[in-house]
Amino acid sequence: MQLLFNRRLFALSFFVLSAPIHAQNMKTILTDRVETFQQVVGIAAFQMEKGEITLSTAGFQDAAQSRPISSSTLFEIGSVSKTMTALVLADMVIKGEVSLDDPVEKFLPANLKVRDRYDAPVRLIDLATHRSGLPRLSANLVVEGRADPYATYSEAMMFEALHMRATGDVAARGVRGEKFEYSNFGYGLLGVALARRADTSFDALLQKRVFTPLNLRETHVTVPSAQLAMMTNVHNAERKPIPAWTFDAYAGAGAVRMSIRDFARYAALGLPGAESPLREAFALTQKVHGAGGNPINPMGLAWVHAPLAGRNVLTHDGGTYGSAASLWLDPSNGRASGVLSNTDARVTDIALHAIERSVPLADLAKLQQKAISISHQTLGLLAGTYRLAPQFEVTVSMREGRLFAQATGQGEFELFAKSETVFFARVTPLELHFEKGAGDTPAPRFVLHQGGNKSVGARVP
Repeated sequence: MQLLFNRRLFALSFFVLSAPIHAQNMKTILTDRVETFQQVVGIAAFQMEKGEITLSTAGFQDAAQSRPISSSTLFEIGSVSKTMTALVLADMVIKGEVSLDDPVEKFLPANLKVRDRYDAPVRLIDLATHRSGLPRLSANLVVEGRADPYATYSEAMMFEALHMRATGDVAARGVRGEKFEYSNFGYGLLGVALARRADTSFDALLQKRVFTPLNLRETHVTVPSAQLAMMTNVHNAERKPIPAWTFDAYAGAGAVRMSIRDFARYAALGLPGAESPLREAFALTQKVHGAGGNPINPMGLAWVHAPLAGRNVLTHDGGTYGSAASLWLDPSNGRASGVLSNTDARVTDIALHAIERSVPLADLAKLQQKAISISHQTLGLLAGTYRLAPQFEVTVSMREGRLFAQATGQGEFELFAKSETVFFARVTPLELHFEKGAGDTPAPRFVLHQGGNKSVGARVP
């Protein structure tokens, strides 16, 4: 979920329930992102109103502009994949194959324990609601310096990480159900556990339980040779080509690729009342199962609930090093919207604007400041976790000489340097002003400047 630090975003009061963007207007919005703002190489969007779906595309699959984006172009959807992993879980629950309260260790090798600090077993529902106490990434996953960080991380390595956790410092473990902590590790583990329960691969499991029943013919974990030409290249924030992501044990967290046409179909079948063989499973995923990162954003199974214009909507964002995705469902009005991009440039504002016109698009002209280069050593002193409130933290991390920020319950986005201590975002108007530590010690705090307000985040020891 891309709240971008402003925790009041979804608490804003909107009174105008406007119609979706006209198809021509959406085409203009997308074209502006490609041509005027040069934010993305290629982009696609859908809108659904009263059962009618409109698709729009702009730009190209590659920086050389040789292959235009089409309704069949395959995009990385990143963490939106988690809603499909959750859908498999829900389907297996409804069919009596598993229970939400089943300990995950029940489906893992014998003697491998997944417990919290009080020795309570972590359950499937804890993984599916990001309340497992597991960290965002497993301790033995090396991300820094890797363009495709999950590619070689195997099931055996995941089990090794779980063993390390079980035999390490008990006090360092999280407590199941105590708080929301977004965890790719948890969703990777959930995918592994479900695949082991079904005695198949996670790829085959998704195909059998989700893609085939929903007739998603342009949705894959492993893209078949016949559709390889439809896979878009992916690009970093500077629109330069970079490697696509591949997955092994972490597949349940973000491995799916799909077209905008299938993205729209998936959303349409996910709305209450839609005739689908997974109707009950969708309903179970969208039911509130626990508290989220914010009081106004409780969790379904993967799905995040949010108030919008006096009604409740459901959402999930996704992103890789070279793509972005945003999906919104508006059950009360029978609407849905979604955006897929082949560039690391958050597009949530387009999808949200499409489902509620009173929410403005991002002012990209103000966001596109020039950035300067900062040494890896200096960036490393800024990385860490900073606490702005008892239940609200911002994790700043460095990868490949780039700085990223992620707040509790929100999606990750990149920070760009104005100076060695002042950084800005290009996805929303905010700045982080870091305080220099003494000598070569890490920054002790930062001041967040956003919307005319200032908030202090102190480094967590």
